[in-house]
Amino acid sequence: MMKIRNICCVSSQLFLIASIINYNYENYWCSYYISLMYVSSTIYHSTGNMTIRKIDIFITKFVILLCIMFSIKYNNIYPSFCTGFIMIVYNLKKSNMYHAIFVHIPAFCGFISLCI
Repeated sequence: MMKIRNICCVSSQLFLIASIINYNYENYWCSYYISLMYVSSTIYHSTGNMTIRKIDIFITKFVILLCIMFSIKYNNIYPSFCTGFIMIVYNLKKSNMYHAIFVHIPAFCGFISLCI
């Protein structure tokens, strides 16, 4: 039986918004990878497929590394601050609501802060 995580699917849409905003600020590479993360996150949270989860985790780690590199390059601490927060609070045993609030929303804030 397919288990859809509605709140996580909805909060994954924030990645699409962040991708569009980064694209408008001409952060093209960030925009492309954030949109890729949007797709993998949405597919994983809507299907619960474990193979897609592994792909989503790989893409997420790559995007985090990219954001940290841009953060260092442009002397912008906010994306790294959001990444650190997510790393501290990330917990697989918590609810989907917890994941949406404490992972997806801070990630969105970090992606948006790349435009500062």
